[in-house]
Amino acid sequence: WVMSLWRVTALAVTIAPPLLSALAPAMLAASAPLLVGAAWAWRAAEKKGESESLKLSDPVELSLMLRFALLLAGIMVLAKLLSGGENELFALAGISGLLDVDPITLSMARESNEGLSQFLAVSTILIASASNALAKSVLAVIFGGWRLGLWLSGLAVAGAAAGALVFFT
Repeated sequence: WVMSLWRVTALAVTIAPPLLSALAPAMLAASAPLLVGAAWAWRAAEKKGESESLKLSDPVELSLMLRFALLLAGIMVLAKLLSGGENELFALAGISGLLDVDPITLSMARESNEGLSQFLAVSTILIASASNALAKSVLAVIFGGWRLGLWLSGLAVAGAAAGALVFFT
């Protein structure tokens, strides 16, 4: 999750550099509880002698790229149609973040270059990131059981709260 937050920040700032001053502090704050949890889990696994190999898939698989392109196009169209109001954009961010946070990030960064307020663009990206953490928490419950899912959900809530606290103060 930490890498996802940092990747989202890098992606947004690459498209719209002015977003850095508002997005980076919130994402760093959101990362802090997640880093603490990751360090704790790493040390616990080391003590138990647990290790599993990571299986990677081909990131340039055509079907994956086509699905991403379709999702990105749909979100960009919806973002343009719903850019008249905050509530609509926030709802779109919440829904799209359940699937993937990159398309809404790209869309908001692009829209901020075209006049969308920095506050609205960053708020939308943060909502999508929090929604994405919720989806990952559900997956943790499904694939790792309730104990892992609740542990990761707690970290996700702590991260979202820390990010929101920094952004809104």
